[in-house]
Amino acid sequence: MPPPDFVAASMPVSQDPSHPNPQSIPSLVSEQGENEAPFGESQAMLIEDRNNWPDVDCIQESIPPREAATLGVPDSDAWVDPGEVSSFCGSLSDEDAQCYMVDVDIRTRLITALEKESSVKDGLLPPDGTKFPNPRTLRHFLQLFFEYMQPRFPILHQPTFSTATAPPFLLLAMMLLGSSHSPTNHGRFVAVYIGSVVTMFSRMQALDTAFLRETNNILTLLFLCVSSAWCGHKSAFEFAEGARGILVTACRRCRLLDCRLKPSNDGDGAVSQRAKLHQSWQSWIRMEQRKRLGLSIHTFDLQFPALFHNQPYISKSETVNLVLPCPDTFWEAKSAAAWKVLLGPAEIPPSTYFMVPLDTCLLYPATKWDPPYAPIDSFSKTILMYALFTHIFEWRQSVNIVQHSAFIRGPEGTEMGEGLVERQEWLRDGLDAWISTYHQSGDSAPDAALLLHFLAQIHLDINVSDLHLYAGRSGLSEDIKLAKDSLRSWCRSPGSERTMHNVYGMLNLAYQIIERRSEHQCGFEISVALFTGGLTCWVYEKLGGQVPVGFQINLASDALEKLTCWGICSNFAQILKRFTK
Repeated sequence: MPPPDFVAASMPVSQDPSHPNPQSIPSLVSEQGENEAPFGESQAMLIEDRNNWPDVDCIQESIPPREAATLGVPDSDAWVDPGEVSSFCGSLSDEDAQCYMVDVDIRTRLITALEKESSVKDGLLPPDGTKFPNPRTLRHFLQLFFEYMQPRFPILHQPTFSTATAPPFLLLAMMLLGSSHSPTNHGRFVAVYIGSVVTMFSRMQALDTAFLRETNNILTLLFLCVSSAWCGHKSAFEFAEGARGILVTACRRCRLLDCRLKPSNDGDGAVSQRAKLHQSWQSWIRMEQRKRLGLSIHTFDLQFPALFHNQPYISKSETVNLVLPCPDTFWEAKSAAAWKVLLGPAEIPPSTYFMVPLDTCLLYPATKWDPPYAPIDSFSKTILMYALFTHIFEWRQSVNIVQHSAFIRGPEGTEMGEGLVERQEWLRDGLDAWISTYHQSGDSAPDAALLLHFLAQIHLDINVSDLHLYAGRSGLSEDIKLAKDSLRSWCRSPGSERTMHNVYGMLNLAYQIIERRSEHQCGFEISVALFTGGLTCWVYEKLGGQVPVGFQINLASDALEKLTCWGICSNFAQILKRFTK
């Protein structure tokens, strides 16, 4: 019998800092054995019971509470290993080092912002200046953000970005994301500060109705949502789930999904040509940032159906006027003059409507026409793959309605209808068109998109919800039995060999990514790929299939334990470890 306390991939669990009455928090003991209460005691991390998912009515809960373990807050110089900071700084040019500068004044500004929004009566005590990371550590977290997160969400314009003028909560959100990629921080910075930062930011948003009309504040909320969703802390993930709706609403209100060029105002004719060029450059940067912010919010929203098996909030009709980012050569221009040299006589750099590559995959394979090839970058290839995955998610929901084992009353309801079968083949053609057009025929697609491509093909063959239920997600024997019957039918079908072929290909790619130490570039996708692949191997072997020795479930769990970029990986690893016993 599978473990009843299984935690599904759509329900991350881990430790999370909370802010109850400080008297209820145990004091921390340092290595010297002295009691200490950094960050007003309320920042002690209470490690949650990993078995309290799924949520149940507290009144009916009879499981005795376990003793909470505690984790101390390091000193300002002990958040990361000094060798890690030195080695990373050595790989940066002097120009880059100036862009990421964090000095004592900036650190003080961050602490002041946290002190201003603190509230003793609500358990949000001001930070302890002796424990808050020093400027060198903060700069390291910021560098990690630009190294690993900026390519995934290319919103900030680095040539004009300045830490001296950036809003403090935006810097904090960037540093929280960057710290997740530190191998020696072990998620401590997120564990200590994610709760207080998101609570303070949420209060600021609630008290000011115009707060989320500013793009910097929307960007901050996006980064906080991403960090919360993938840090592995339960309550942080709950914040990300709830704030996703607020984020999408702000995206709609500010029309970030429709950033077409507006008529320009020539303004004062006495302004010099150089000043006009600089104004045009700055205006274009703001427009491009808004466009990229809308795309990144759309990407984050699409991650929920693809990785967490939840409904997206942004409808397909809202993306008709969505425009992909311009080529990087224009975005990376360091001055208005350099930008104009690249631009030539045009007013703004060229860009492509999102619907053009989407139609290349979904429309033209069915019409048998040669599609208009639109060269797109790695970011665009990944969001396109997420969009295709959303179509698969919606198709799977329709299949679940007509094929649910509990409601089948006769043999006529055991197979998909002709329309659903046709739509399934249409989606397979779309995936084939994506791999041939944007990976095999041109520049290679990024690892994140390739992992999603494998995952999408698996979702077309097998109901991942059945995997979770059979492993004990709900804890109900009826669910386990129904899921087992459905999975046994899949295991005995000829299509199971194709499914496992894709599973082995996905796991093999994940192992290769880890071996070449590129897992930071696809931390979102690799964790779910390893988890789903390992779980599928376990189910296939348990129900009579033959799994090669090189793809046992323990290899997937070991690979997850090697990942240090996201706390959710350790959660998935612990879940898979339960099935190896």
